[in-house]
Amino acid sequence: MTSEASPLLLSAVAAAVAALAFVFYRNSAVGSGVRLPKTVKRVRGTLPIIGALVPGLTNYNRLLDFLLEEGQQHNFEPKALIIPFTTPLIFHFDPASVEFILKTEFEHCVKGDYFVSRMKQILGHGIFVSDGETWRVQRKTASHIFSTKKFREFFETVFASEMQELIARLRKSADGTTVVDMQDNFFRFTLDGFGQIGFGVELNTMQKDNVPFAAAFDRAQGVMDYRFFSPLWWLEELIVFPRWLQMRRDASTIRSFAADIVRERKAESAAVRDSRSDLLTLFMNVRDDNGISLNDEELGDNVLNFILAGRDTTAQALSWCIYYLNKEPRTMAKLVAEIDETLGEKLAPTYDQAKSMKYANAVFHEALRLSPSVPKDSKVAAKDLVFPNGNVVPAGTAIAWVPYAMARNPNIWGSNAAEFVPERWLDSRLPSQFEYPVFNAGPRVCLGKALAELEGVYVLVSLLRQFEVRVVDLASVHYANSLTMPMRGGLKCTVRERRL
Repeated sequence: MTSEASPLLLSAVAAAVAALAFVFYRNSAVGSGVRLPKTVKRVRGTLPIIGALVPGLTNYNRLLDFLLEEGQQHNFEPKALIIPFTTPLIFHFDPASVEFILKTEFEHCVKGDYFVSRMKQILGHGIFVSDGETWRVQRKTASHIFSTKKFREFFETVFASEMQELIARLRKSADGTTVVDMQDNFFRFTLDGFGQIGFGVELNTMQKDNVPFAAAFDRAQGVMDYRFFSPLWWLEELIVFPRWLQMRRDASTIRSFAADIVRERKAESAAVRDSRSDLLTLFMNVRDDNGISLNDEELGDNVLNFILAGRDTTAQALSWCIYYLNKEPRTMAKLVAEIDETLGEKLAPTYDQAKSMKYANAVFHEALRLSPSVPKDSKVAAKDLVFPNGNVVPAGTAIAWVPYAMARNPNIWGSNAAEFVPERWLDSRLPSQFEYPVFNAGPRVCLGKALAELEGVYVLVSLLRQFEVRVVDLASVHYANSLTMPMRGGLKCTVRERRL
């Protein structure tokens, strides 16, 4: 072979390899593992070999709206997001698919290593990332604390005392001009409250300038969320040293926080421990078939998983309530009128009043509908599945549902789906848990749903009874990418005491 022919031959071979790769990965992406059938629609901008890498990266900071737009393109049919070296994700936007994933094929739609590998650094093997018998034991154990009797107790003690702390904190800045971060205040309220309810500890974050655990927990959730969409995320974290180092520091802060709670509890006398009936006590009393209790790390996993549930979701729901009420002054006025009429001379509702205030409950649910605390979630198909729409989904595929986009689906909510209309919750027909999966659905429906609803309405009513709360700049409010749906940069507001 002449030296002149060699470059031509190499070029021909390279062209042939490229052509074969183009054909083989025409509807997929290199390293994605699972090959989806052509019948599953791809997101716009999907290309051979690299899949949806470009639209995925360029739209990541507005991911929820990107997914909404993809759903709207074909009447909310499922769309696949295929990124190189990452498990393909099929996003669903309809109640039938949600019911199929969360109920009909519950046993075959699992968290698996897909979740554990990305979240175990923080959440270990807690209830949010576990399956099978481990999950069942954790859920059965935790269910004992979520009862009507307990809710009344929490309402009359924990919520009332923490609300006094929040009121006192806000009064220091209640001049109508000083800017406060209401999202931060709600986070403090729910963290302190759940510290008492779940673990019997007084965290007292209302009195602190900084809460290192909370800041670390928020950053870590953003990193864990990114891991689901980034090819070779583990390599990125090693190469991008500052991010890797920050995540290591945050993980240490978070795990130490949980370990301290467990260690302090174990240092108590047996008599004191036996007198407690909180969530941590329940888990400390769990024994396996061999009579072995959970170790300290496993107890810490449970602490952190339930903090995620008890702190983040309700605080974010309250933040979005204030945002939407400020966007729609009519609804704010209507809610305040109900509050004043119901409470009379009182400054906070009773348990029965909180449950009976129809418009306040409607506002809370409407805010959760449009800005669900878990705006997207996913599992993995443990076997080949045939979805209600006929799509064949191979084993190993990540299957997701998007409550954020579902809330704007007119097939579910009508022509005004994208509008903030609390009155829709006053109708006789309420949506099913599969139409409104903000608290999950099926066997894994949120244990704390009733508690979150009660706490959210209590705080909202008590706050607006005593203060006028105004968002400084509505246009600046946007969600941040995370496992949940916090506001990027918080919720900047002014507060002023009402003249009662």
